[in-house]
Amino acid sequence: MLHTCWKRSRYIICFCVPVAMVIAGGFITFRETGKISTTMPSSKEILSPEYGNRSLCSLDHLTVTIPSDGELDNMTDNQLTDLYWSYINTIQVLCRKIVRIGKIEDGGKEVCTDVPFHPRPPCIVYSFGINYQWDFDEDAARIFGCEVFSFDPSMRNKGETYKYADNITFYMIGLEAKNTVLRKHWKMKTLEQIRQYLNHTERTISILKLDIEGSEWTSIPQMVSSGTLRSVNQMQIELHGKGTKHTLKVLRMLYNDGFRLFMRERNLSCKYSKAGLVRARTSCMEVSMIRVSFPLTKCD
Repeated sequence: MLHTCWKRSRYIICFCVPVAMVIAGGFITFRETGKISTTMPSSKEILSPEYGNRSLCSLDHLTVTIPSDGELDNMTDNQLTDLYWSYINTIQVLCRKIVRIGKIEDGGKEVCTDVPFHPRPPCIVYSFGINYQWDFDEDAARIFGCEVFSFDPSMRNKGETYKYADNITFYMIGLEAKNTVLRKHWKMKTLEQIRQYLNHTERTISILKLDIEGSEWTSIPQMVSSGTLRSVNQMQIELHGKGTKHTLKVLRMLYNDGFRLFMRERNLSCKYSKAGLVRARTSCMEVSMIRVSFPLTKCD
């Protein structure tokens, strides 16, 4: 006997399949096969020879190019927006082992666990922008065994510095292009200064998460020019804005510093429309990047 959904007009396609998944672990692992698994692979599996050395490859031949400053100066606002949107929606490197850290909704991030980017102890994670949502930080500590350092100048509940969990320490500090104090008495420091303060100048930051409400566009140029990002393996950033000459220049700086996009995700909580645009856009975009400092083979 046919299900009732097939009793409608033959011109209507009715798909009666379950679409809900119960995510108990708080993350999803995308395996090489394209299937979805809700179990975290072991370090032994991730580092196995049959998987690791062949996983990472370059898609630079498909990358959208950000032109010179002079060419950007001659572009209209809509052209700049379209270029920005095209750039951050183009994957530049193929990471086959991607793990969702944190919740599925706003706040979770995608982490590359291909060799050699898989975080493993004694790894450290810097998480900027908490807003009382600890799911990313908790998962980074639990899944990878990393020591997590969490930063947010707006959180005023337990003091300027405190231990949130065994492997998670909170600091009431924000990230900016210079060391300053804002009108709300927010203490802002550069990434370079924070690393010095925590005695991490000789350590690699396995994951750098930035959710800092637009301050990424001022803090990233300083991080690049100071050379601090050369100690970062991968970044997960919530980008804000609609695309300007400045934001495109910042993205070009990251590319020239070796960072390649391996995942992007629209944050639909920030939709907007504008005259001249074909469709609505979002002014918030989640991007994940790894820093490639060695030649990669071209993806087939």
